[in-house]
Amino acid sequence: MVGTAFNVTLQCKSNYMPKLDMDGSTAHFRMVGGVRDLGDGNRVITYQFSYTPTRGDEGSTKTWHFHCGDDQYVEKRDIMTIVVRTKLCAYSVDAGETLSTMTRRYHLSTNWLNVWNANPMLLSDPDLDLEAGAQVRIGPVYSVKSGDTLQTIAGTHLSVPVLPISLSCPSLLSESWSTVSYSPPFVACLVEICMCCCKGRRGT
Repeated sequence: MVGTAFNVTLQCKSNYMPKLDMDGSTAHFRMVGGVRDLGDGNRVITYQFSYTPTRGDEGSTKTWHFHCGDDQYVEKRDIMTIVVRTKLCAYSVDAGETLSTMTRRYHLSTNWLNVWNANPMLLSDPDLDLEAGAQVRIGPVYSVKSGDTLQTIAGTHLSVPVLPISLSCPSLLSESWSTVSYSPPFVACLVEICMCCCKGRRGT
């Protein structure tokens, strides 16, 4: 989910000088230690891969390919793949954050009460610090049906305004919220969107 780091340790072994290359979206990818001789004619190199989804990655799927071989490209290169799908409607808490500071940091609803309503088991007092790493939801995930538009979803389900739905689902936006098309049905590839929290008291 947004704000939670995904970490993987990768190793590449070769009879020559091992080399590991990465293709894909931006992520932290660094060598850990140096080249280690295994004593059997092989050498191994270790890398740390780390990716933390940010605001705007909600609902996205990102893929990285890692090519393991040698620096002279003598041996056949093995390919490893990592796929990360970021949850919709879910955000990770930093240490010392409250609902108010968290919603501001992620540019979510300016009314923290909306988020509190969607997390009845998270805490009893919205002014208390949240537990670091806790998952905070901003609303339910809606599965798009044939013929749905932003207008029909906003008017039928939870009386959610069109703009909050758009802002909670960056995949709906092109350059700004004003470019969202309200009339044509959604394309088939858009299958889920995040519904922002309702206003009102907890339990309503």
